[in-house]
Amino acid sequence: MKVVCKRVFYIFLLLMLCAALTGCGGNGTKDYQIDETDFMSEMLNQVSFDCDMYQVKPESVENFFTLEDGTTAIVFMGSGSYADHAGIFTSPDEETAAKTLEMVQTYVEDLKHSFEDYLPEEAAKIDGAVVEQKGRYVVLCITSDDGAKSFIQDYFDQSAANGSSGADGEEPSGNPDGDADGADSQGEPSGDGETADGETANTEADDYPVVEKDGEVETYGYVIAVGDTAYELYSYSEKAADKYTAAINGTAASLKGEAKVYDVLIPLSSGITLPDRLYGEIPSGSQKKALQSISEKLSSDVTVVNPYDNLMKHRDEYIYFRTDHHWTADGAYYAYEAFCRAAGILPIPRENRESVDFDGFLGSFYKDTNQSKKLKNNPDTIRAYYPVSSETTLTYTTSEGKTNDWKVIYDVSDYGASMKYSTFIAGDNPYTVIQNDSLTDGSCCVVVKESFGNALVPFLVDHYETIYVIDYRYWQGSLEKLAREKDADDVIFLNNLSMIRSDYLVGKLAGITG
Repeated sequence: MKVVCKRVFYIFLLLMLCAALTGCGGNGTKDYQIDETDFMSEMLNQVSFDCDMYQVKPESVENFFTLEDGTTAIVFMGSGSYADHAGIFTSPDEETAAKTLEMVQTYVEDLKHSFEDYLPEEAAKIDGAVVEQKGRYVVLCITSDDGAKSFIQDYFDQSAANGSSGADGEEPSGNPDGDADGADSQGEPSGDGETADGETANTEADDYPVVEKDGEVETYGYVIAVGDTAYELYSYSEKAADKYTAAINGTAASLKGEAKVYDVLIPLSSGITLPDRLYGEIPSGSQKKALQSISEKLSSDVTVVNPYDNLMKHRDEYIYFRTDHHWTADGAYYAYEAFCRAAGILPIPRENRESVDFDGFLGSFYKDTNQSKKLKNNPDTIRAYYPVSSETTLTYTTSEGKTNDWKVIYDVSDYGASMKYSTFIAGDNPYTVIQNDSLTDGSCCVVVKESFGNALVPFLVDHYETIYVIDYRYWQGSLEKLAREKDADDVIFLNNLSMIRSDYLVGKLAGITG
């Protein structure tokens, strides 16, 4: 027995010595030395992407990625309609690169969460993301081309064969399967780990009604279902909030004296209509505290519109969908009331507006809950309110530059169950112009939104002769330049809390405000 133990001990020492002699590069990875510009050029030529790729300006990279000291990056993206990414991050050493790897993995998880809400067909592409560390380099590639991983491996292997030292055949650190699972495997919303404390109750004021709902809580990653209703869990990101408010503050400073800037901050259903018994029991941060924190970061040049209180007063009403992450038009109306108070104008009551209902809506939560039978058996009804002004026209421009005439509220009776939310302002398009010929005062505003804003814009139509609607996820241009060219009176940001915690979406917004 002693002889065997000695042999095992000597073999162990020999293996340790071999590792020490061959392990140049810190954690056993090869000491790669590449030309990053050449690598990116080759990747863009050799790997197929589903759209035209444009380079993120070096000074704008940190709108999306938080770089460690000494780390540089070359990043390409597709338009906001595509999840395609290509990038290489160069750190001064492998230890720093390991931190960069974690940051990029978290970014990819956040990206997937964003696309699952808005473009679910692109989210599947993100499942195959390649995120790998190669020595002091980290490579990111999101594409439908299955050959991307092989290209990256071959390029770095060739680099090693052309003069780097190290042990042949060793896997680089990172995820050898190329899966971007740097965040919680359950699909928990990404942030920077700084979540506001959950609230113990939602009825802090006497005029807030109580919400009661029976049913066992079922968890689907970042979504929970209670009976026939689903909710998105929330986590606050200080880092993303800082970037978001910097973009809004910058716009307000740039346009000071030319246009008034409003920021309408939109809570999620989990912060308003979640049954009271679940507050403090589920892992979802306080949206009330998040709204307060974000509001405090905004400068005095920004008029903050926080509709939280008005929504809470009506929280027992049908103001958020059961099967979808959006609010209903009635929820949007209560935020419109809050905007009107801040802007000093009178809201037009809902009872003065004609409305239309579209039944059979099954939204994003239906998909997120693996097509829950409970949700399917109780689909949503979309109610849309028409503008009071009858002389309105809408023209939208697609990502391909094609223009189409449409209606502010469109008949979606024959649309598929998941598409009915597009009744509002033709859905999500990069650039939309709404003209109200009932007004001749030259009033004009620019609305900057994601899809939550779609249900609110129809209420604004009666107050402006012209509205320019920008979806920052898809539009490429300068917001300040547009506001000046159109002589806008107001610039109105309509953004939901889930967006404000997303590095990707905040980066998109910052890209048009810089």
